Amino acid sequence: MIKRSSRNSSIELLRILSMFAIVIHHYAYHSTFKWWVYNTQYLGALKVNLFLHFFGKLGVDIFVIIGAYFLCEKKFNFRRPINLMLVTIFYSFGIWIFLKFILQTKLVDYRMKLAT
Repeated sequence: MIKRSSRNSSIELLRILSMFAIVIHHYAYHSTFKWWVYNTQYLGALKVNLFLHFFGKLGVDIFVIIGAYFLCEKKFNFRRPINLMLVTIFYSFGIWIFLKFILQTKLVDYRMKLAT
């Protein structure tokens, strides 16, 4: 069993870059550019957009591998995933209630956005 006392800064930098790649992918996917419609007029933009999609998916793979590397020798505890689910549900509904009822924001329905 390998004992890791501190984290390697180059691996942490790779993790940060992979997070950035994931954010870039979200921007490319959810932006106003309709990448699923093929038009020769926008071929250059389509190539850039598809490259950003690839870059983001690569970032997800790298992020998962780094996370597995640091978690592979930890002892499994049932409280950790349950605690993560409860915190995620609490904040998700809290933010939704805040946006919907307090700020009275019209939330976007992505199914309707894709249909137009």
